[in-house]
Amino acid sequence: MTANEVEGIEKRLTRLECEVKYWERAAAAALVLLATLIAFSLTPRTREARMPDSSAKDLVVSSLVIVDEHGQGRILLGTDKDGALLELYDRKKT
Repeated sequence: MTANEVEGIEKRLTRLECEVKYWERAAAAALVLLATLIAFSLTPRTREARMPDSSAKDLVVSSLVIVDEHGQGRILLGTDKDGALLELYDRKKT
């Protein structure tokens, strides 16, 4: 091999090493971003009541179900074909 060939190979090798470092940093940044997104998605949502918005005047829904600590529906407020509907359920849902 001539000196020019060796020099050309060294330049290409140096460039490839720089590109590998770039992609390693990009992959590390992507992993940090992914870990952050996962951590925020696993953060429990608070169930505390917040102060109402002073501009909000009405709550409009077709039905309202109040559930117990197990997620079972205990109170249903809504409408049916005959008019207003209020249903109260015990633990057995009867």
